[in-house]
Amino acid sequence: MFRPLQKQAMTLLGKLKYFSKPPIIVYDPSSYKVKGADVRELLGVLQPGDILLRAYDGYLDSWFIRSSRPLGKGARRRGVFTHAALYVGRLGPEHRARAAADISGYAWDKDRRIPPEQLPQHRKAMREHFFDGVLKPDQAGNWPDNAMVIHAMAEGVQMEDILSFCRCDYLQVLRLPAQFQGVPHAELPPVFRLQADSEEARLAGSLLADQCLQREDATRLACAAALGKLGAEYDFACNDVKAFQSFSCAELVFYCYRAVGQWLDMRPRLHGFLGLWPRRLTVTPDDFTETRLETVWQSRSLRAQACLSEELVRQHSLRHLAEVFGVPETSLSLAVRFDELAADPVSDFKRNQFDIVDDDIRDVADKRILKEMAQGKLVIQTVGDYCDHMVRCSRIHPEEVSFVLRLPR
Repeated sequence: MFRPLQKQAMTLLGKLKYFSKPPIIVYDPSSYKVKGADVRELLGVLQPGDILLRAYDGYLDSWFIRSSRPLGKGARRRGVFTHAALYVGRLGPEHRARAAADISGYAWDKDRRIPPEQLPQHRKAMREHFFDGVLKPDQAGNWPDNAMVIHAMAEGVQMEDILSFCRCDYLQVLRLPAQFQGVPHAELPPVFRLQADSEEARLAGSLLADQCLQREDATRLACAAALGKLGAEYDFACNDVKAFQSFSCAELVFYCYRAVGQWLDMRPRLHGFLGLWPRRLTVTPDDFTETRLETVWQSRSLRAQACLSEELVRQHSLRHLAEVFGVPETSLSLAVRFDELAADPVSDFKRNQFDIVDDDIRDVADKRILKEMAQGKLVIQTVGDYCDHMVRCSRIHPEEVSFVLRLPR
């Protein structure tokens, strides 16, 4: 008679987690959503130079990071990813000399660098930490098999095996095209001041000259840059986008691809918590999804989120418009034009219904759709146009559409 009780008690115990600092017991029946099948699939896809974006459910800092969004009209309302990293592949003794070669010894909490005479010893200590500690050869001198990721954490710029890195809930891989050329906004000044005789400067110059480049031209430099910054401190203010002495996770990846920064069409932007405050010029993991990089892989957990049914989106689009205009849902036919609906008077201090609809339309759109709207190729005049737009954008930005329409998760 006690067996059912015993079964329930043991099942419950298996879902309780105990933390000693502070002492607390938490009920957590979930596990990471990225599973073994995802990792096996991912290992067959990854190439050195790939950018990894990941996210977790249930962490407080994840909520803060996702809620830090670009300022301005049409900017996304909420992010998806909370961390960015660079995959560098297998590392061996031939990479040792490059490790920590470019760190400045800057201490973020003290806001100063270590004395120049101490810098060589500091770099040597970092090199020994990573290549005699993290990647420690066995007694026979054999180098361990590995597939490494370099990323910025609170402890600084670290390297970690891809198998450990994959312990998360959501994961996406971005990659440069096999061939690429030109820059979309050559009139804008570059973000990075590249050393005149460096390989990065030559690569950036080739892009400005509209020469066709191979992916490997950029990924090789990016991986070398990441190795050179091993041991650099974390940028806790997330705003070191000029000196690049310390790094947030996104700042590190952005820095590593500085040679092709203009081609990426990515620049530091003002971000604010919930789009408000504090305002800081920075880059975030989600900013990479708005560049010209290609998405080559997503975890099943992300793919499941992306599969919003057309029927569900249309249903909630109608419901949302009915709530905005304060009319019965049944009164809205697809042919109804927005100028036939009653809206509050326009005010400098209060948004009316048309403002809300316009924000909705822009918030879920990507750069290509926004360009179509600016050129007059896409005009949304009716309720049906709005529903079609939401369906289209649900295949591009499912998270944004879900947020705007308050779709069930």
